[in-house]
Amino acid sequence: MKLCYTLILIFTEILIALTIFRVFYVKNGNLALSQKILDLLIVGFFTIFPNIFIAHLTSEFMATIFFSWYFCFIDILLFLLFYFSVEYAFPDASASRRWYKAFYIFFRYDVPALFQGKKQRTTLFEKSMLVLFLLIVADIAQFVLNISSHAVFSVESFYSEGVVFAPNIYYRIVSYFPYDVHLSLSYALVLLTLICLVKKTILSPALYRIKYLASLILILIVVIVNSFYVLFELPLDFSVILYGLVCVSIYYFSFNYIPKYLQRKSIGCVIENMDNGILIFDIDDRCIFINDCIRKLCEVRADQDPEIAMRSFVNKFVNGQSFSTRAPYEVIRCLKIKERTVYYRVIFSRIEDEYEKFLGSYFLLMDISEERNRERQEHFRSSHDQLTGLYNKEYFCNKVAEALEANPDKEYCIVCSDIGNFKLINEIYGVAIGDKILKLIALNLREKAVPGELYGRIDNDRFAMLVPKERLDVQALIDITDSIFKYSLDLTMMTVCYFGVYEIKDIDVRVSFMCDRAFIALNTIKGQIGKQVAWYDATLRDDVLREQELIYQLSDAIAAGQIKIYLQSRALADGTPVGAEALVRWDHPDEGLISPNGFVPLFEKNGMIIKIDCCVWRLVFKKLAEWKNAGREDLYICVNVSYKDFYLMDIQQELGSLLNEFKINPKNFHIKITEFTMMMDLDKQIKSIKQLRELGFIIEVGDFGTNYSSLKILRECDIEILKLDISFLIDTKFSRNAHIIMKQLVEMAHSLGTKIVVKGIEQKEQVDLLSTYGCDLFQGYYFSKPIEASMFEKVYL
Repeated sequence: MKLCYTLILIFTEILIALTIFRVFYVKNGNLALSQKILDLLIVGFFTIFPNIFIAHLTSEFMATIFFSWYFCFIDILLFLLFYFSVEYAFPDASASRRWYKAFYIFFRYDVPALFQGKKQRTTLFEKSMLVLFLLIVADIAQFVLNISSHAVFSVESFYSEGVVFAPNIYYRIVSYFPYDVHLSLSYALVLLTLICLVKKTILSPALYRIKYLASLILILIVVIVNSFYVLFELPLDFSVILYGLVCVSIYYFSFNYIPKYLQRKSIGCVIENMDNGILIFDIDDRCIFINDCIRKLCEVRADQDPEIAMRSFVNKFVNGQSFSTRAPYEVIRCLKIKERTVYYRVIFSRIEDEYEKFLGSYFLLMDISEERNRERQEHFRSSHDQLTGLYNKEYFCNKVAEALEANPDKEYCIVCSDIGNFKLINEIYGVAIGDKILKLIALNLREKAVPGELYGRIDNDRFAMLVPKERLDVQALIDITDSIFKYSLDLTMMTVCYFGVYEIKDIDVRVSFMCDRAFIALNTIKGQIGKQVAWYDATLRDDVLREQELIYQLSDAIAAGQIKIYLQSRALADGTPVGAEALVRWDHPDEGLISPNGFVPLFEKNGMIIKIDCCVWRLVFKKLAEWKNAGREDLYICVNVSYKDFYLMDIQQELGSLLNEFKINPKNFHIKITEFTMMMDLDKQIKSIKQLRELGFIIEVGDFGTNYSSLKILRECDIEILKLDISFLIDTKFSRNAHIIMKQLVEMAHSLGTKIVVKGIEQKEQVDLLSTYGCDLFQGYYFSKPIEASMFEKVYL
């Protein structure tokens, strides 16, 4: 029996030594805990070691030495077990440092800091452990002294007969009071350890209780066995063996089994409850696991065999092919589930061991329906107009280019549309009505669309269409838009839609250029009554090229003096000249003399009119300065001001600067502003007129009476001259009404201190008639055509 007992102890020591070796050389993520288990194993080794000899001793003295050795290391073992349990159960508590490091810090830093009033580095727990350790040191000291004093215990030989596993002769201790103190300290440490583990076991979730329950049960077994040894004075203390096995078991459960068990359970919970579906198959392609997501997806009951329930479902992805022969892949599949379309990303992968041997396989199904819907929505937002749902400009151009490339032999036309007075509709009726018009047009285009036709909203109220030439029916488009304006909306304003058509001859031309050409054609008829369709052709192309050439040449023309002023006289009824109106001409080196209609509208449209106007003003100021030097300050010159001059430059500063430069009388420089110009922003223009009058300039209003703002202009501004057109009397069926209005208008103007100029006079009878009405000044071919300034001077100066 002695040999059997000894072999068990030696085996236990070897097991502890191997465990120490593993802990020492295998890195562990929980460094603080692994260090404490290493301390525990080393002390456990030396706790068991003396018992190997106790069973074979024949000397009471040696028995006393080895028993003392055993009791000393039991104290240290229980102390370290408690220290380990605190770190194991409450890693964030205060046991992160090894105990001897904590004691070193306390004596090295905290004791001096106590007298200096500085912050302590060790925690209250570590200070409490220091007190326990000092008690243990005292207990160890009494066991060391007991070798000679026998004050704690003594040993006596004992003969056992018929006791299983017991040697025939062994030594046992005869305890005294100090030994009872030792037992009390030992059981107190055990009790603290149990309390720590019990508390953590109660507080932990059910899944994690095994982590602490395993250590708790092992320690309780040791306590029970040791209690039997103490209470019943058994011949052998089997708890000695258990101490070592407990240390090894705690290491195994703490760092191997329980972490892996919890890992498996956690992974299982994650897989079971994950939003993605997973199916796992064994080496024979049998389905051995499906999670809740798959059960809900395929309506599999808990009592159904997943192999039977899922076979037809899986065949959708593998077509009966063996999993072991398939390589990993990923596909996106659309599944019909309960009349609902669901998109899944299906991932198939093999399960292999470290030697790449096939162990099984699995499918992962990820629901990407929201992702696909979001992608479709983002694609729609990036490619479609949000208001109408038609293609936006960029996507329309791309789709047209694709259609032309796919059908190079087919004839197509680009048709672009623009709503007349759309900005005015928004201002009068509101943006909601404007949006309704755009949506109705888009709705009708979609309803009439057939394969091969493409529609898009290019910008604001502009639409574009790609239509096969044989299907092009512009009149149908006109009818659609006219019906919308007439019947779908309650608009009192007359509104029409204009169309420009570009026939595609070269598919290599950029689609945006094709649309531009269709809009160029459209712009030639926009605003014209009775015309709603225009085709882009060679003549129109030449006109566009000519306009581009004029734009390019303008700066050089101004620098070269090609921009000239022609003067048309203004006279009294008897023909006496009082001034002239400056009219611009372009003396082009290639095209000859270009009238204002040949270039002014172009430059008004692109804003370059300010360059021409500034050039004309300077020429007029220069001419007035020459007349002043010639003693003819009695004559004035009237110049035109474009409405864009007020927006694109500081007109007051420009004219004021010229006035300071040429030193003329500002009353000789008349500024003519058309009533249309005033209409653009009446309040702003009234303010500008007042500022110009403060500089001394004479203000004329041309085309008076053609718009709604006439009376407000007269009310708010001191206008010196109103300019009327003789056509007011001629171009009407109601000549009596026109003559009455003319008489009253002249009388009203004279009451306001305003003179009347009538242009377009071609006959003496017109002069005589208007003179009887009280008109002051006259301008027209009857007196003089616009002539060069030098010729004007020869005739009138």
